[in-house]
Amino acid sequence: MTTFKLAQFSDTHVVRKNSVLGNGVDSNHALRAAVYNIIRSDDIQSLLISGDLVERGEIYEYFELRNILDPLLGLKPVYLMLGNHDVRDNFLGVFRDYPFIDQANKQWGVQYSVNLTATHALVVLDTLKEGRDAGYLNSDSLIWLDRTLERHRDKNVLLAMHHPMIDVGSSMLNQMNLVNHSDLSAILHKHSNVMRILCGHVHREVTGTFGSIPVQVCPSTAFAYPANLNENNVGDLCRDDPGYVVHEITNDTLSSTLHSLHLHVCQVAV
Repeated sequence: MTTFKLAQFSDTHVVRKNSVLGNGVDSNHALRAAVYNIIRSDDIQSLLISGDLVERGEIYEYFELRNILDPLLGLKPVYLMLGNHDVRDNFLGVFRDYPFIDQANKQWGVQYSVNLTATHALVVLDTLKEGRDAGYLNSDSLIWLDRTLERHRDKNVLLAMHHPMIDVGSSMLNQMNLVNHSDLSAILHKHSNVMRILCGHVHREVTGTFGSIPVQVCPSTAFAYPANLNENNVGDLCRDDPGYVVHEITNDTLSSTLHSLHLHVCQVAV
């Protein structure tokens, strides 16, 4: 029996060295702790980070992110994708040599596909529309997705994108979902090989379905938003633990396990 484990981090929100987030959370320390867990886990083959890699998209934040991730990259592949806090040009200026990032271009952004096993592939979509919190897939990205799913027609595909396209339980966050989800749906209806959609953005674990495809939203490694996030509590620091997910592929079965990071000690006074 062949088993492959893919860890998924999301919304790492790395800041400049020796800095913390505006809510007092030391997101850099949290990511280092999560990376150390993956380094210690001999049975995890690779890592996906599903967007909002840094807080402001500054190049110095990407330098710090690289300092944190490089020790892991020396041991196993690290697959990166972008979220609404990221800035493409600054990201590419620092991470162009990371796995498959050299495939990025101006038409569709940071998008690529990876053969995880003989029977499973990871397809990464770029839903970043710079200057807005909601996600968007332009026509070139949708054409790329259509062709990529066809190219992997004999494989089970894990489709990864930062922005969800399902109800995440908060009207505030739902307004920041993937805007043109109907365009995505039209592409997915042409293919039957997407077994799960992996997202981030929400800072909590959320599950649902898009059409008939299971959707799994990964929590943030930095901090959790309140479950009923709204304009009145958006500044509150939720006491729920941050965390990450490990996806395990065994033959044709995919199972996912949530791992909590008990890191409230990372909160500091501001």
